[in-house]
Amino acid sequence: MLKRLFGELLGGARRPAPAPAEPAIDSGLAELLTRATAAQSRDELEQAAVALRGGMAERPRAAVLPALLAEALQRLGRDREALDAYRRTLELDPSQAESRFNYAAALARLGETDAARREYERICGERPGWAPPRVNLGLLELAAGNVGGAVARLREAVAADPDMVEARINLALALKEAGLLEAAARECEAALAVRPDNTAALKNLVASCLQLGDVDRARAVIAALAALAPSDGASIAGALALPAVLDSNDEIARVRRELAAALERLAGRPLAVADPLNDVGVTTFYLAYHGQDDRALHEKVAALHLRACPSLAYVAPHCAAPRRRGGDERLRIGFVSRHLHDHSIGNVTRGLVAMLDKARFAVHIFAPRPAFDANSRDMASHAEEWVVLEHDLARARASIARHELDVLFYPDIGMDPFTYFLTFARLAPVQCTTWGHPVTTGVPAMDYYLSTDYFEPGNGAAHYSERLELLRDVAFPGYYYRPALPAPAARAALGFETDAHAYFCPQALFKFHPDFDAILARILRADAHGRIYLVADRDDFRRTRLAARLERALGMLMDRLVFLPRAERREGYLQRLQAADVVLDTLHYCGGNTSLEAISAGSLVVTLPGATMRGRHTYGFYRKMRFTETVAATPDEYVARAVAIATDAGLRARLQAEQAAHADALYEDRGAVAQIETFFERAAARR
Repeated sequence: MLKRLFGELLGGARRPAPAPAEPAIDSGLAELLTRATAAQSRDELEQAAVALRGGMAERPRAAVLPALLAEALQRLGRDREALDAYRRTLELDPSQAESRFNYAAALARLGETDAARREYERICGERPGWAPPRVNLGLLELAAGNVGGAVARLREAVAADPDMVEARINLALALKEAGLLEAAARECEAALAVRPDNTAALKNLVASCLQLGDVDRARAVIAALAALAPSDGASIAGALALPAVLDSNDEIARVRRELAAALERLAGRPLAVADPLNDVGVTTFYLAYHGQDDRALHEKVAALHLRACPSLAYVAPHCAAPRRRGGDERLRIGFVSRHLHDHSIGNVTRGLVAMLDKARFAVHIFAPRPAFDANSRDMASHAEEWVVLEHDLARARASIARHELDVLFYPDIGMDPFTYFLTFARLAPVQCTTWGHPVTTGVPAMDYYLSTDYFEPGNGAAHYSERLELLRDVAFPGYYYRPALPAPAARAALGFETDAHAYFCPQALFKFHPDFDAILARILRADAHGRIYLVADRDDFRRTRLAARLERALGMLMDRLVFLPRAERREGYLQRLQAADVVLDTLHYCGGNTSLEAISAGSLVVTLPGATMRGRHTYGFYRKMRFTETVAATPDEYVARAVAIATDAGLRARLQAEQAAHADALYEDRGAVAQIETFFERAAARR
């Protein structure tokens, strides 16, 4: 359902009547303009171009002729020729802002983004009240990964023209990329106030609501959209919409029953979805936070998508007829994710990309954006190439297929609709995923799930539709650079009370399972001087829902639970970890990247292993470290250990020293990379 305008530059600004600088319109020129304009309106673009070129030869000073020619050439997809025509127009009449705007759009489409920016900036200076060039500047910033710059430019566009729907929708996209989901929803609603039938605004409003986990609002918008344009995609999206924060285990059970029932109903209907990325555009991301085995539901969801859209099961030519490899040819390994930047997925993937033996493996990276920050640029420097994928499944599949990969590795599947729907295709003989989103995909084309013996419970293989591949005696499947720590900061500057014991739980709010509420209440009852600190979302919706649930569980203790604002910089977040007396791990879906950061900062993380891999990451780290003093076996033990560490400074110092002596086992482990390399070679040989 999520038609993304991201990257779709505005263009086609119409040129007004000829300016006074042009020669007088004689009858011959008027007749030529009439014929050329009529031909363009009938889409007879080649004829119009021929006539206009003839007119330019006769009247070389008439700026209107190359302007019209450029428009015809752009519509023919001949941007390079159109550039020359626009240049001629602007040589004759530099004041033509519409022609300059279209010239800039053609430059951007041809990849000459710096030149396009200069042209847009010039127009903004000359016409401060014109919104379209500001929209396109915002889109260029968004494509380059400068989300803050994109938001600023698009806000300028909205200020210039509050009724410009395209400006509002693209600002909503930029705000969503910045994690400001409620602000994004407000922009979509403002666009709909101008154009109630605008499907792009409706689809992007659905996207923001689904990401927030505001299911009731999302389904209401889906219903409005279905009334305008009924589709099976909307029906599937409504069925798969899941709330982010649930009130109780009873509500979890109800939501899962309703999802299963909806899947059964849809399984009995004929379905046709041409473009699941844009017509459905939702994953079951929040299902993983219920603390249960999701395999059966994920398999049913995948089967539903394949039945509704059989083209998802595309097979790349080199997979249908495997190519013969030379004995000394390197294996071609592809990494695909939209999160290969300063993100938890980028953090846990960056080292693996760097450390793979380049004498044996040729690494190709596929992402929806260019390398734009320190993480992504580092990965790009260790790869053969960084390929920017279009937000279009067919084009993205073709782009990956052209590289004839041996192994395609998805660091995360299920966090993002784009990569999720890509996984249905057979784009390499071997396709695998791992713990970035730590739950099975249910997708038949996904061959392997890469995990570790420290993560998995005894029945772990039963949780996966993929073949479970276990690395042995490693902390996790990857190579993690130990974070550089800032100088410690005073507690008061970090939001912690100076005379209270600080229990810090820095996890995303949707990780807070209802089973965790009673543990938080028991900690506060056991420690009268304790304060529990959570990190607020950028938006209020999930915090408000969780706070209401916690208030029912904690009662009067709620005044000792504090939602801290997000740290503005990474250093502030790490300083909070350093200053906390103890870090609390969430139940059923625990910390991964967060726990690696906390242990590096010297924090003691109290954890209670769950029944599935996603509740056992921190436990796995401590097993690898041969240090399990903060691992609890029961909720009672969790509370006792957390309170003992927070209230006993001597115990805390001793355990921190022991943890520090073992922590090196987690970071920069070349042994984990060696096992992954062996797995890649063995899996490729099986094919």
